[in-house]
Amino acid sequence: MNAPLTIPLCVAAATDEAQRTHISRLACYLDQWGDYPPRLVEAIAATALNRDAELPENLEISEISDMCRRIARRAVLGVLNDPTGGAIRFHHADEWPHWARGLAPCAEIANHLFYSSQKTGEKEAEEQQGGLRC
Repeated sequence: MNAPLTIPLCVAAATDEAQRTHISRLACYLDQWGDYPPRLVEAIAATALNRDAELPENLEISEISDMCRRIARRAVLGVLNDPTGGAIRFHHADEWPHWARGLAPCAEIANHLFYSSQKTGEKEAEEQQGGLRC
């Protein structure tokens, strides 16, 4: 008889195979930021889900940190509060990528700036009309 496949506890609580796969793929994606503060890793997880990021398919689950697994699980199951307010992109505060021109950051977490899809002028006009803010 074969030994049962061991699934990390944080992944096992997901309700179906698709969720478990998504959690594992997100955890693998987050692992590259595993040495950063948990709040930043949470923000990156939320941003990846907000923009429906392409996640890695080649999983090395045994090498992923427990923190990344826990954050991925909470994000996929919808219990992680989005600290970015809906951001879909981010960069380190010391950088200024071309795509960030004309955008107003909606959050700053651990020296990283997070952005929604709104341009600066559109955001200001929306705020004046009482619209949603990032």
